[in-house]
Amino acid sequence: MKDTYKIFLISVIYFIPKWFISFYFFDEDIVNRIIFEIDGDGSYYLPIVKYLSELNFVNSYDQQILELRIIPIPFGSIFVHSLIYTFIENYSIIITEFLAIFVFLFLFSKIVNFFLSKQHSIAIAALFLIIPLFISILPTNELPFIKILETNFFNLRIHRPMMTTLLLLLFLFLMMTISKKGINSKNSFFLGATLSLSLSGFYYYFIIQALIIFYYITSLCKFNYLQFFKENKKNILIFATTFFVLSVPFFINIYFHENDFINRMGITILNQEKKFILLEYFIDNIVNTGLIFLVLLSIIIIIIIKNKNLEVYRYLNFFLLLFISSIISPFIFIIGSNKTGLIYHYNNIIVMMGLIFFIMSFICLIKLFMENFFYKYSNKIIYLFCFLVITFFFSNKFYKLNNNEDYRDKRIEFQKVTKIISQNSKNINEISLLTYDNHLMIWGILKDIKNLNVIGAAFSSKTNEMIEDDLIDSFKFFKLNEKNFVDFFENKKGTWRYHNINVRDFFMMRYQANKLNTYNNSQNFDPKILSFINKSSPALAQQIIIPYDEIQRLKEKFMMRKNIDFIAPDIIVLPKNHFIFSKISAAPDSYCTIHSGKFYIYYSNLKNDCN
Repeated sequence: MKDTYKIFLISVIYFIPKWFISFYFFDEDIVNRIIFEIDGDGSYYLPIVKYLSELNFVNSYDQQILELRIIPIPFGSIFVHSLIYTFIENYSIIITEFLAIFVFLFLFSKIVNFFLSKQHSIAIAALFLIIPLFISILPTNELPFIKILETNFFNLRIHRPMMTTLLLLLFLFLMMTISKKGINSKNSFFLGATLSLSLSGFYYYFIIQALIIFYYITSLCKFNYLQFFKENKKNILIFATTFFVLSVPFFINIYFHENDFINRMGITILNQEKKFILLEYFIDNIVNTGLIFLVLLSIIIIIIIKNKNLEVYRYLNFFLLLFISSIISPFIFIIGSNKTGLIYHYNNIIVMMGLIFFIMSFICLIKLFMENFFYKYSNKIIYLFCFLVITFFFSNKFYKLNNNEDYRDKRIEFQKVTKIISQNSKNINEISLLTYDNHLMIWGILKDIKNLNVIGAAFSSKTNEMIEDDLIDSFKFFKLNEKNFVDFFENKKGTWRYHNINVRDFFMMRYQANKLNTYNNSQNFDPKILSFINKSSPALAQQIIIPYDEIQRLKEKFMMRKNIDFIAPDIIVLPKNHFIFSKISAAPDSYCTIHSGKFYIYYSNLKNDCN
């Protein structure tokens, strides 16, 4: 119990400052608070959490569209959020964050305790919890590989890496338990459940886990698989049954999902040519980045540790297996699958697993070769380091918020606008809202607004054609012309890639362009742009470039489409920095201006608002 209290205390120390700062600076509705406070772009998964909690996978937010295919759901990585959301709704996000921190520390300390003493296991778990914060305060622009550990190992972003990392740690704990105590019914059940959740939550980890299980079985039975299956029939049956039963919802979801949705999420169909491109890309990466040297160095380190302490080697070896399996997994997947997701995940996972192995190896080497120092000082140094990092990180966050007037004003104005919608409008479930702001769309979904005239790419299983129709209708509602519409989709070159946020918001990676993939495999680009595309890494999935012929098709569709079925929204809220606002000169006919601030303008045609 003493260890549990210690883990609880560390969790509180890590958890409290973030929410204290939030409540100190902002007097907000809980929905607004979680939208802005979730790490990274995790707020984009809030609608998905809500859909799963309600078992409602078809949402058009359009009273004229009643039949859609279902939206794909990453069950394994959001089911805990959705389960708690069912009972306490939006407050569940805060509760789940604390639980995730606690479970991370608990699982990591249990893993470390297999090969290091209990008194050090919690400290080392706390160290790994703090490392991403520490990296975030470093000038890491020159160290992009280190930055990967910050964004991919563990933070509080829904769904990844919060829950995906916990599933990986649970898998590691189960494999170490099996290595120590052998296979039994209990750990067979939990192993099957963990693999099922990893498959539906983040399949990249599933492949790594499957490779490690295969390695473990092979090393156990010395290639005599038939004998292994005979001796473990019951446990294998429990494992397989658990895996397949818990995977049924995922398989059903995959079978009935909307193909356009996964197209927007960057799924690429692999033919033989594209497989060769990817295989060549990963082989070049292994050769040119010195990865072979790092693998050899890792093997040397593990041999040194094996000669020094077999018990430490036995369990640290699982971290090496994670690293090596992460290198092998993209080859297995590319060869065996006809589709692939975002290639950069493979790269990030390899770097992350390598860094974790080397950090853990370094700790073990200190323990084995500087034992007196390790036992006398390591815990004190680690806890002091963690305290200083937490203090500096959140003090820095407080300082930045205190001095970032624009950010504070935007959140305050967002609260003001949403409060007006909630208080001055008729039944919020019945109003229709037109906005191009993703945060406002998420807010509307969480507040049960049923009619959104346009909807972001990630929030509905509407087809691409439907989203195009919505955009065209909204442009014509604002009396914009085909030139405005084409300009909305203009290919824009940033410092290192082409990326148009308007296209991203409504079509995500539908128009990704790199060496591996272009829209419909088109080559119809300006020669300079085409040359840039052909030199772009296959991992650059978030580069967006639309071919000439597709731009022309969108223009012609705009000119041909009549928006006679368009139902004018009750409320319009436009960000003042948005493309649409820059093209309109006044409120649409029959609308009154309710609010015009620094960041948002709010129009309404509701009688309550305009009287």
